[in-house]
Amino acid sequence: MALSVGPPNRNGLHPIASWMVAVEFCDTLVVRPTSGSASTFRIKFAHDAPTLQEVDWPIESDLTYLAHRSVLGRLKKSLPIEAILEKRIPAGAGLGGGSSNAAA
Repeated sequence: MALSVGPPNRNGLHPIASWMVAVEFCDTLVVRPTSGSASTFRIKFAHDAPTLQEVDWPIESDLTYLAHRSVLGRLKKSLPIEAILEKRIPAGAGLGGGSSNAAA
């Protein structure tokens, strides 16, 4: 993977050039509405993850959690869910796992 970011142009945006390679593994995110008043998040590495590691970050810093909090702030109402994330994409590897989970 490669990324080149150029200097900002007249409208303030930076031109980019990127190169990516598709990978044959992905995280699995299951989101279900709940009847409770609070949301729950569970994150673990899948048993078949190419890199087995511990989830060593607090849930409050996980991008999936933060995306949900952002939606709640925008809606200004409760949206209780159960989110279960099984990671296969190594954390911090620069492969976009956290970002794609947050987008989902």
